[in-house]
Amino acid sequence: MADYLARTRSNPFRVKDTDRFALWLHDAAGNALKAIVHDDDQRLVHFEGFTSIPSTNEEGEEISFFSELAEHLAEDEIAIVFEIGSELLRYLVGTATAIAPTGETTTLDLNEIYRQAQDEFMGLNPIREAW
Repeated sequence: MADYLARTRSNPFRVKDTDRFALWLHDAAGNALKAIVHDDDQRLVHFEGFTSIPSTNEEGEEISFFSELAEHLAEDEIAIVFEIGSELLRYLVGTATAIAPTGETTTLDLNEIYRQAQDEFMGLNPIREAW
């Protein structure tokens, strides 16, 4: 059995305070996610790492990563967080979540293609998932 290996990255977005954002990201994800501050605009950041989107902090306590991220967003900014991963070539997954400063989110999941294809092409053979 193989391990699930994930990669996470965000788009560039502005935050209220880059130092507070970087500290929060470290508390939420340890060294697994790295905050990158763009030199051309000190409030413009993104993050990336070889990990899944955290659901617990360094102490093992549950966190709501997207809700906490929303608190750092500058007004009128939207963060988009991508996670892709695989377990060898058996499971390939991908999500993209948009987070507004209000805490609202919307998510796209690559596995939704199965439902969408079935809805669009009704009458054809049932679709079997890749695994």
